[in-house]
Amino acid sequence: MGGEYFIALVFLVLIIPNATALESGMCVNAAITSVSPASVEPNQDFIVGIEIDNCGQQNQIPNNISFQITRFSSDISIKEPLTNDIGKLGFANSKRFITYHMRTSQDPIPGEHFFEAKLIYGDNNVYITKDYNFSVTIESDQPELAISGIKSSPEKITSNQDIILTLKVQNDGKGDAKDVRVKLEGLNFKGVKEAYLGEIKANEELPARFVLKSGSSGENDFNIKVYYEFAGDNKMVQFPSSLQVFYELNSLYWIIPLIILILVLAFIYVIKVKARKEDGEE
Repeated sequence: MGGEYFIALVFLVLIIPNATALESGMCVNAAITSVSPASVEPNQDFIVGIEIDNCGQQNQIPNNISFQITRFSSDISIKEPLTNDIGKLGFANSKRFITYHMRTSQDPIPGEHFFEAKLIYGDNNVYITKDYNFSVTIESDQPELAISGIKSSPEKITSNQDIILTLKVQNDGKGDAKDVRVKLEGLNFKGVKEAYLGEIKANEELPARFVLKSGSSGENDFNIKVYYEFAGDNKMVQFPSSLQVFYELNSLYWIIPLIILILVLAFIYVIKVKARKEDGEE
């Protein structure tokens, strides 16, 4: 029992005063001072600058200072070791600047990417830890998909006819669209109504072809849905469209009456000729 009291007494005498001295006299702060360039894009190198500042009393010199990044985005790689050992920071040299060289991935998620870090300093086995967080915003060029043209072969579509429908998909954006698929929804035609295009790069145009059999005559309203992947997310844009199917008059429907009409006229003509001949004989 006496040994336990002795250890507790040593802790109170040695440790507590040191901790109090650290809290009251020693002070170190960290601050993110710069991200260069300010606008970070995919597949780009950039630098994060951090200032370590001795904010304590003049007679208190903090030792064993280290700054460590403890958490960061998987879309960002860091070239230096995550822990930066600074050592001692005297009052005459009260500021220290450290940098982390980083690089974004080829296809990062756009927006804010958060970091967590901690600053540790102290002496005589007593340390103070301060937690920090900061973010880096990635500005990613996005694709903009549109239907730039619709063409059918043959141009005039009649009912129950085999056709090839070609849609031109244009990427007017600055980013690439991946895993592009085009789907015809609500079109009253027979056939496969989905086409896979793959990747459409910025300012590129690709055709989507459909081999179909037209339905009944009239105006066919439908939606063109374009699915694609960008920055790990699945997206979709929709375009309303319409195709006119004309009624095809079957040739048998008018050829047979025409033949009958010709036969009737011929019969009438023969009768008239025969009647004239009989009148002439009399």
